[in-house]
Order: sequence, then structure tokens, then C-alpha cells
Amino acid sequence: MSDNADAIRPVSAMQQMAPAVPAGVLHELYVPWPGAETGIHSTIWHVTTRNFFAVMASGSALVGTTLHEALYKLFERISMYPDYLDDRTDKVRWMTTYITRHKFDDVRNNPSYAASLLAFSETPGVRWREGYIEAFVHCVGMLNMGLRTIPEWRFLTSQTKMFMESAHLEIEDRLQRAQQSLLAFDFSGMWPTSSAPQSTARGCFDRLRKWLCKYYENAFLHWPPTNDATWLTRDMVVRLKSDFHSLYDYLVDRDIMFDGTQYRPNQKWVMSSKSGQNFKADTHELPMTDILLSFDDKNGFPHMPHPYCLTPPSTPSQNKPKSSFTLKKPSSPTDILASSRRKALSYAEASNVYTLRDQFVHTELISNFIRFEQNDMIENIDPYEARRGRWILIYGILQVLATVSVDSPKLRYKEGAQYHLSPMMKGVVPWAEAGSPPEPEAEHTRSYCWTVPETWAKTLPKARPGTHKPIIWGQYGDGRVRGESADRVPSLGKPVGSSISRKRAEEWINNTVGHAGDVDSDPAMTINSDALGQTTSAGQPMSVSSDYSSEPPAALARRRRAMVHGFTDFKVPQEW
Repeated sequence: MSDNADAIRPVSAMQQMAPAVPAGVLHELYVPWPGAETGIHSTIWHVTTRNFFAVMASGSALVGTTLHEALYKLFERISMYPDYLDDRTDKVRWMTTYITRHKFDDVRNNPSYAASLLAFSETPGVRWREGYIEAFVHCVGMLNMGLRTIPEWRFLTSQTKMFMESAHLEIEDRLQRAQQSLLAFDFSGMWPTSSAPQSTARGCFDRLRKWLCKYYENAFLHWPPTNDATWLTRDMVVRLKSDFHSLYDYLVDRDIMFDGTQYRPNQKWVMSSKSGQNFKADTHELPMTDILLSFDDKNGFPHMPHPYCLTPPSTPSQNKPKSSFTLKKPSSPTDILASSRRKALSYAEASNVYTLRDQFVHTELISNFIRFEQNDMIENIDPYEARRGRWILIYGILQVLATVSVDSPKLRYKEGAQYHLSPMMKGVVPWAEAGSPPEPEAEHTRSYCWTVPETWAKTLPKARPGTHKPIIWGQYGDGRVRGESADRVPSLGKPVGSSISRKRAEEWINNTVGHAGDVDSDPAMTINSDALGQTTSAGQPMSVSSDYSSEPPAALARRRRAMVHGFTDFKVPQEW
């Protein structure tokens, strides 16, 4: 029996047991120790023989002082004695199939198993690439968990140890830089230096930063949660990732994306609408595109595919300083309260709640963020600029989290690991030939903000305020207002053709409610005798010519009504 409890895999009651031996003639096999001396070597020989039959019978337990010893001695036996297996059997595949079937490659939180699997995978003659990558990632994460002190450490090659040390230092450097930013959510470096007074967006940016510190201080009773040098553990990253990824889903504008496909002399990347809406991300007060691009370029981050948020319509502040010569009556408390309620409602409407529906992940951070946003100086700031200022901070946090939240791809086991699983993988396989494809990395672009758009359903984007607003020039569509003198009507510059005028008149009469010949049926369209004496926008008298005095009263009434709408060259259709 082994002295090391970790070296023996316990048989799980849930696993399928080997089939029972049928009743009949039983044979006892004895494989003698070929050596002359007895002792530890003969014991290992017999234990290896036992393990061989365990693998043949698909048993779920191996015996040995360490997992590395059990695997290595078994592979050595079948290599030394080829008759143990059929000539057509791939010995390495035979071993690795057994390892993966019984989950001996599940080395999470177990330094002994991780080092054993890593040492066996790089053994000459084995060189199992998948097992090496799985074990290497976990070994780098557990390097400070006593990995250097276990017996299996001596079986690793010096080259593999050097790769692990370098990868571990690179992870530590990334964590320190992320901790520095997330300690107080300090991303003030994103803003350009300016001597101008603080803008609305910058003020909202700063207040959200302070609110996030207070929120996580209440959630963990202290922020950062521990006084350790590395407080940004994997569990903490998972918590922050869950919070801010849900907030991203709640706020992101799925229609706006960074476009760098076209050559532009001054700026390659711009924000544009996928649906073709007229969109402009930058304002005089907030050059958002420059802020986000400068932040990414400074830190070497790739640009987020969807870098913009849903925004409520712009509502000027009720408390803006007014000129001493203004004649406008100041807003009453009732008006201010109503305006505040409309702003709060506009925040809720500028979200993806109705888009996500049952897929919306509701977290405590989102609930508290909604309340914060609807109470943050709601009476004094424009919600459009406020949301944009807060989004800049959220964008920076998401970019930093992407540097530490992505696990190495192709890992079979990672849930529940108590350490980070994102080491640098470039050139870590010692036996890889020159020119072979590199190992997949835990790249920035594998993070949530890059992968989740692939799951979005194709839906019509929300129309932004003022994007598709119809141009209504006057109450009649041509600049005139009811009751307004024709002298004040601006010239259209181009007279309306007779065919267009007749078509408009016919459409208008067909859509008229009530009897078309009864002018008095529509109180708003009652024509008095004074109005008929005025001139139209074409300079012609608006009164009905005597040439039409012989028309029936109903047709005359229709003509007058058409002339009120500017159809001076109107002709009565034959069907009238």
C-alpha cells in the first residue's frame, strides 16, 4: 500500500464497475520478479504487474507511491515487454485513453497529480501534448502552493521548470497591474488633461467610481477584501466578471461598433451604426472616441467590438443659469419633479431589458446601479451626457478584467480551481518542432465582450433620438401654419407641379372625415370671407374665381378647401 494518500485514486461508487468474472474455471497468474535481489524493486515490479491488469480490466485505481511512479513504471513495462500487448496496439494511446477515461488528468488543486501528469507527459517515448498542456497550466497556477517541495518536482526537466517560472512571473505582473486599477477603480488617466471646468460626463465618471468603491466595501466588509499582496484571486475575478459582464449586457448598444475597415487620413477607427443609422459618438463636451482609443492604445488592448452604450434622450438641466434679461418663468417644483421622473424613466428605457427578456441576468450590482443612476443629481444633469460619462469607466473596467479573466483554451478541467489559469503558452512544449503551430493563448479577444456578440439574435436596433425624425415644416408640411398670413409663408423655391397638386388634393379629399362637400363639418378648417381675399404662396389670389361660379356648391366647397391647402392650380376631377 502507498504512504501517500494522493497517489491512490479511490473507487467512486458512481463509476461503472468492471464486469464480474463468470463462474467456471479460474486461473491464477504469477509474473515473477526477474531480478535476483528482493526488496523495494521487487515490490514495485509486482505492483506494476497489478496495475497492468487493472488497466486491462478498465479498473479505476492504480497503486504506487506517486501517480508518476505508477504511470511511468507501467509504460516502461509494456515498452520493455512488447508481448504484453498486441502488436497493433498503440502503447501511448492505450495509456492516455485509460488516463482520460478515469480522469487521472483532472489535476485541479492537486500539486502532486499535476506534477506527476506533467512529468509523465514529457517522458521520451510518450510526449503526450494534450496532457502536457493540461498539467502545465495547473502547475503554473499552483507554483506558490508547495509545488516546488513535493517529490514529483525532481522528475520535471529543467527546461519545463524554466517555462513555468517565466509564465508564473508574467501572470503575477498582469495581476499587479489589474489590482492597481481595480483597487479604487481609478481610471482617471483615461481623460485628457484640460484646464477647463469639469464637464457633466467627468463628474458622473468620478461619482460612479466612488460609488463602486462603497458598493464593494459594503459587499465584502472591506475593499480590497483581504490585505494579501495578491488579493485579486480567481474567485474575486469570477465575482467581478459576473457583475460587470451583466452590466455590459444591460447597457451596451448592440448596433454601434468600431469600424476600422476604411482608410481615414486622421483616424482609422470610428464608431458607426451597423444598421446605417445616422450616428455620431463625439460631442464638443465629450470626445468619446478619442478617449477610448487612447486608453486602448496606451495599454495595448484591442478595441472592444461594441464600445458604446444605449443613451437616453438629451434633456437640458432645469437649473442652468439664465440671463438676467430672460422673460421665461422659472420652473416650479412640480415641473422639476416631473422632469426628474421623466429622466429616471429614460434611464430605464435606455437598456437591453426588453431585448434580453428571460436571458437577462439580474445581479445585485445592476439593481443598485439602477437606483444610483436614477438618483445621481437627477435634477441638475443631462441624462445623455451622464450615461456616456459612466460608460467610460465601465469600459475601462471591462478591458482590465479581460486581461485576467480569460482561461487558457482547450482545458478539460477548470471549474473550482483556486488559482489563475491563463499562463503564457508561447513555445512551452519542449519537443515541439520548429514551425509547428503555437499553442492557443488566453487572448484578450477571447473575453466576454468579444464572444457574446456571436450569441445575439438579429433584431432591429433601437432608434436613437433624432436619427429618423421626420421633417415637418409647418402644420401642412409646406411651411404654413393655420391662421398664418400668406405673406409670412416662406417661398419653397420650386412651384409644385399641377399633377402633384392634383394628386395631393385627391388623396386629401379621399381621407377627409365626414362629408367632403361640407366645409363646416370640420371646425378647424372653416374658411371665413377675409381669408379668401388673401394671396397664396404662389402670389395668386386665394378667392374663388368667377369662372367657377357655375359649379355645384359641393364642388365649390371642395375647391375652396383645396385652395386653403395651397393647391392654386387645382382642377376638378371629371368624376365629381
